[in-house]
Amino acid sequence: MRTTMEPNISGRKISCERELNWMEKNRAMLDQLKGHWIVVEREELVIASPEMNAVVAEVRRRGIRAPLIVYVPEQQQTHTVNLF
Repeated sequence: MRTTMEPNISGRKISCERELNWMEKNRAMLDQLKGHWIVVEREELVIASPEMNAVVAEVRRRGIRAPLIVYVPEQQQTHTVNLF
């Protein structure tokens, strides 16, 4: 899977391929982090917290320029349409 996000920074495209690969390989860990905001940089979990403010503060403290910040939902989110 190759993912490129827009907008870019300083004229460069941002790829989050490594981060998404890490998430795919670590699904069991993500199951334990339900209800948390997480930051993955390259192939490392930087922080996990139920408080987004704590996550943003750590990103700023570390000087991460283009973090992948993801909320891990507590439940599988599905959308259902009922037809009558």
